[in-house]
Amino acid sequence: MRKTAVLALALAMFPWVMALAGPKVLIVDQTEGFVESMQVGVLARVHRLSPLGAEITGTTEIPEEPLPQGPFQLVVIVPPAGEWVWVCTPGLPETLGLEMQGFLQLVKGAVEKVFRGERRARDPADDLYALGWSAYFLKIGVLGGVSGR
Repeated sequence: MRKTAVLALALAMFPWVMALAGPKVLIVDQTEGFVESMQVGVLARVHRLSPLGAEITGTTEIPEEPLPQGPFQLVVIVPPAGEWVWVCTPGLPETLGLEMQGFLQLVKGAVEKVFRGERRARDPADDLYALGWSAYFLKIGVLGGVSGR
């Protein structure tokens, strides 16, 4: 009887728990070295274990069509070299909800820490390259709309 009550309670709460799911993040890992790939793995773990509990999907290539796991709220592009990591969003940061703005800041801080200051995250408000990729990902359906569409 007690197991049935616990199961019924768990099933009743399932939709509520699913509504609390963290943001969906796509990480495009274009790095070629072992150390850099490990750093990207740490970055993914940091986001997954963050207070928002991001749902992480990884790929090594820029998507050309929507992925079955999407649409995503953020796409993080880690190029093979350079000092930048581009964080693509479905709109300029000020158009995102407060929760997503906070998560974006967490992502930017985590990039700098994980890469020991050798790379910094740039979003569409910081860099035209991130803005261009964001527009592309919105057009092909990889990024969801500002409201999560």
